[in-house]
Amino acid sequence: MTTFLTKPEVIELTGRKQKIKQIEQLTLNRIPFTVDAFGWPKVLRRAIELELSFSSKVNKSGYI
Repeated sequence: MTTFLTKPEVIELTGRKQKIKQIEQLTLNRIPFTVDAFGWPKVLRRAIELELSFSSKVNKSGYI
C-alpha cells in the first residue's frame, strides 16, 4: 500500500477529475493535502484512515 492516495482514489474521494477542482473539494472538506511539482493534490492515506475512524466513532455515539 502506498503512502499517498492514487489519482483514481483522489478522484473517487473528491468526485472531481481536474486538479484545481480536487483541491477546492479537499479544502472545502478540510482534508489535509499537499501539492506536488505538477500541481496535483497529494493526500496521505493515513489522514483519510484516521478521519474515517474518527467519523465512525462519532456516528456510533449518536453525534454527527
